[in-house]
Amino acid sequence: MTAAATGRRGTPHRFQVDSAEATVLDPMTPAGFESFVRSTGWPATADGPPPEGLPTRDGGEVDAAVRAAGLTLLAG
Repeated sequence: MTAAATGRRGTPHRFQVDSAEATVLDPMTPAGFESFVRSTGWPATADGPPPEGLPTRDGGEVDAAVRAAGLTLLAG
């Protein structure tokens, strides 16, 4: 199955995968979202899923990264 979605900047959206596995290509323009991902994620150490037991980010850290990237998180 292939799916595609487009939307104007500022349009609230989310994605949901209802299968055990998915490949996603999610280009973002203008650039900047990658700074949020880098500051809230963990570097990959190998191909495949992340290892078990990674600590979660503190809510304050995530909130600061959201503001720094100019994003708005919506409850979902």
